[in-house]
Amino acid sequence: MDLSEGRFKTSLVSQRLESSSHGFTACGFEKNYSLLFGASTIGCVDGWDTRTSEHVFGLNVCKYAPAPEDLQNSWRSTAVTCMSFKDPLNFAVGTGDGVVYIYDVRQNRKPWHVRDTEYREPIKSIYFHDDKVLAALRYCCKVWSLDTGKIFVGFNTGPAECNSMYHFPNSGLLMFASESPKISTYFIPLLGAAPFWCSYLDSLVVECEPDVTTMYDGYKFITHKQLSDLGMSELIGTQFLRAYMHGYFISANLYNRIQDHLGITQRPSTHAKSKSPDISKVSLRSENIIAEFNEASADQRFSKLSDNPKLAYSTIDGDSDLIQIHQARLEKKRRRKEIRKERAARAHSLIKNVSNVHT
Repeated sequence: MDLSEGRFKTSLVSQRLESSSHGFTACGFEKNYSLLFGASTIGCVDGWDTRTSEHVFGLNVCKYAPAPEDLQNSWRSTAVTCMSFKDPLNFAVGTGDGVVYIYDVRQNRKPWHVRDTEYREPIKSIYFHDDKVLAALRYCCKVWSLDTGKIFVGFNTGPAECNSMYHFPNSGLLMFASESPKISTYFIPLLGAAPFWCSYLDSLVVECEPDVTTMYDGYKFITHKQLSDLGMSELIGTQFLRAYMHGYFISANLYNRIQDHLGITQRPSTHAKSKSPDISKVSLRSENIIAEFNEASADQRFSKLSDNPKLAYSTIDGDSDLIQIHQARLEKKRRRKEIRKERAARAHSLIKNVSNVHT
């Protein structure tokens, strides 16, 4: 669809699927070259130049890609279920039998990276993060290193079947859309820091990991902004700083020496100063209160309030008319209870006397 013109453009048709019952399962767009890739259920990937609508790329994953060991001797016809671009020249595809292939667009037959998830289930989503690959399946997610192929982390995504995964760029936050009303959210600090709109997750991680304080005992955590303010940005990448989440750990001794050199160290006093109230501030506050009261009493709207004896309050003995009124009410209630008890006692004695006369 052309949003500027508000109409659909000419449809892109695949000759492989034109006369069959198969269809597309996923697509990917490379904006640098204006290439639109489409993956299909027959295990093929086709690419078109959106500027000219020409078919410029064709890849048969099912035919040329190496099959897993347990499927090498059997007939294999699997669909490409998802795809994702790593950069303008490399893209990854996930198949229905749980294998991830990474190709170079200049070599459209042999993949240069193959990873078998060992689950014979369709790959739902694929994302790239630095030198790692993230792949989501129906009930789990696997993250491995692109250079070594070793598993970085793997975890279950819950009892509900996962349909799609989204990874927030340059962070460790993952979200899974599954067969449940709520979105499943996972945060992996080792992948990266939390996004700016939920940066509180970093502090929660520090609170939940008590070993961090013992591991970095004698070190102080400072952010990148604090480094630049102290003029220590040149220490980034050296042995004096240890990168951790959104900041660095620096030796407490080195940090104190730098602050002493800059003259911004605040040394605590040996004797704690008694927090006695400032007499001048107290008197000034009372004078302000009196001035505000006099200003309010001079107003005709509040003149009746100051003349009302019920609202008067004595600051000397703490008694006031309101307290006396309240005490009078309590005294009346107590007196009523005593009268009721006296009446009940009289009635009881009267009944007793009447019963004695009849006997």
